[in-house]
Amino acid sequence: MEFIYTKNKHNSKINVWYNKIFIGQLDILLKENKDLDWKAIRVDKSIRVDVEDRWKKYYTISPIIRIFDSDQICGKYDSKEKAAKAILEHHHKMCKAELSTRSSAG
Repeated sequence: MEFIYTKNKHNSKINVWYNKIFIGQLDILLKENKDLDWKAIRVDKSIRVDVEDRWKKYYTISPIIRIFDSDQICGKYDSKEKAAKAILEHHHKMCKAELSTRSSAG
């Protein structure tokens, strides 16, 4: 089964769906590329930097989700797929922990 991504119509977040179940939201974080020689670019005005070269796009897991402790899976991911897999893996860990707690209690 693959992940499905939809744009949230009320904000800039990306909704993540797996097997027709909403599992979380992603934010997009843009950071300026530090590897560029900015001194040379400022001196020579003929140098053009593509948007893809200037900015690095990361996906972060939205802390709005209340169903799990977002500190455990916060971080920057290079792709939507990696971030979505982190959300799904965390859901699996939570379910296993809940099942083991219930089985040991009863």
